[in-house]
Amino acid sequence: MTLNKKTVLRLFLLAIAIQTGTSLSQQSPTPTQLEESEQEEATKKYIGNIFIEGLSVLPEDTIFSKISYEKGDFFDKSLTSNAIKKIYELGYFKQITFKTASISPGIIDLYVILKEKTVIKDVIFKGNKHLATED
Repeated sequence: MTLNKKTVLRLFLLAIAIQTGTSLSQQSPTPTQLEESEQEEATKKYIGNIFIEGLSVLPEDTIFSKISYEKGDFFDKSLTSNAIKKIYELGYFKQITFKTASISPGIIDLYVILKEKTVIKDVIFKGNKHLATED
């Protein structure tokens, strides 16, 4: 399990709060915390369209049922991670990538790029002397 810098900082601040007996929820937000939340609001993007590329075995509806996004939703990276897991569980794909393209301020198109596993069509045995080909 890898922890990002933000998570480590939160754990560190929580440990300090526990040691000093203060509650983090009772403290008013610092200017830095307010700036971060304002930045998060400013970076929220709506999904304009969703495109699926590289799909030949399954119908598109199967993939759409596994992702938690619809046209007009806010883009959330945590939903993307969950969607990738659900699509991998289908067992048909060796690589799944989500990409975004900004189409106007505050609106993105979402691309689900799939690489399917190779389908085995035939198994041929060479050098078989003990069994007939039909067996």
